Amino acid sequence: RKGQEESMILSNVKKEHAKRAEPMLSFQSEATILSNYLESDEKEKQTLIQARAHLSDLNACHEDLKWRHELLLQNLLLIQKRHDTYKAHFMSSIYESQRQSELHNLALEKTLLGLLERGEQQTATLSNVLIRGNFDPDSVQKIQSQITNVLQLKTDQIIDLEKKLSDAKRFKGNLEGVVAEALKGMKA
Repeated sequence: RKGQEESMILSNVKKEHAKRAEPMLSFQSEATILSNYLESDEKEKQTLIQARAHLSDLNACHEDLKWRHELLLQNLLLIQKRHDTYKAHFMSSIYESQRQSELHNLALEKTLLGLLERGEQQTATLSNVLIRGNFDPDSVQKIQSQITNVLQLKTDQIIDLEKKLSDAKRFKGNLEGVVAEALKGMKA
């Protein structure tokens, strides 16, 4: 009987223990679940902290880029203003050079035409004088020699003036070519 009683007591104790252990096991599983949630929340918290730090870095970078953009924009405006000033000055210089070149060419052409006209008049006058004067052939020969020398001198002067005129025209053409290239460069 005592063994039976002990066995019953033991059975009752086991049942009692099972009744009391069941909520503990339930609490343990809930504690494990809550612990897992807590770990998950900690990981998420760390991720959010890192994201906040990264966002802060990005904001600082964005502010720096905005400042650089503003600085570059101001530099661009300054460079455009200088470009416009230089272009206006350059164009003014080109127009002034062209005007002076044209005036110089015109003066050279007038001088050349005047010399040619005077040479023709002097030759015609001299021929008339020689014909009217009935000079002897030797003196006519000497005068013709002197006239030839003077005409040669005047011809050399005319050739020099024509070279200067040609050089001035070539300079003007070169200047116009440079101007055209510079304008193309400015447009590009």
